[in-house]
Amino acid sequence: MKTNFDFSKHNKKILYTVFGVSLYSILFHGILMNDFDFAKIIGTVIGLILFPFIVSVILNFIYKKISGNENGIFFKLFIFFVVLSVLSNLISNLNKKEEQVSENKTINLKEEPYIYNPSSSNFTIKFPQKPKSSKTIFFIDSLQIEGEMVELTINEPESLLRVEYLKNDLVNSLEENSIIEMFNLLVFKDGMYNPEIKKVDDLNWKEYELRMYKNLESVESKELIPITYRVRCIIIKDEMIIISTGCQSSLYPTVQISDFNNSFNLNYS
Repeated sequence: MKTNFDFSKHNKKILYTVFGVSLYSILFHGILMNDFDFAKIIGTVIGLILFPFIVSVILNFIYKKISGNENGIFFKLFIFFVVLSVLSNLISNLNKKEEQVSENKTINLKEEPYIYNPSSSNFTIKFPQKPKSSKTIFFIDSLQIEGEMVELTINEPESLLRVEYLKNDLVNSLEENSIIEMFNLLVFKDGMYNPEIKKVDDLNWKEYELRMYKNLESVESKELIPITYRVRCIIIKDEMIIISTGCQSSLYPTVQISDFNNSFNLNYS
């Protein structure tokens, strides 16, 4: 199809437009996107000029045939489609820039692992991120003694990581039956079932373990989901450390729970 398009009539205007689009591309990629990739800049210029040029030539030819006006409206069409292309390109890339910024913020917001180490103790345990800290009550031989607690709930899959810590002279004299009584109270208080209590041997400290279960209703399906909880009670000198973990029974232990338990370290000589 012959369009009889006379480039010479519009060459200066087209060159000015190409210059303007080139300037936009350089400023956009260089300043906004911080990317001075020459190939991308040239590609953007060609893309923003070539399509409007072709469309404008065709529409101008059709207009001249229908109207009989030999002057045509090429440059008006060309500028219109160039501006439309530039705006479309700008909006699209600004959205991409916003997504990149949002992703970077998400990455930056990810917390570093948190090492829990009470000032009065020489043990450490690593949480995947900073847990919430609060006070808690230890029930020891009919006494209620205040201690500290740090707790973190992880999503996907939902898991509980908790440490309770107490430093008190009474801990040093605790017998096995006192630990079992404390565990039984925990089972009763939290509505657990099938408790399994055992003493862990061959360690340089006293350690007792409680494994218990509970059915929790799913918010989405309303079905009862079995949950497994494991509680480790560690006693060394006048300190009691209770490490609790829990998640859906079919997933227990998750990688996070295993890493958490394995990170426990005692530095006593």
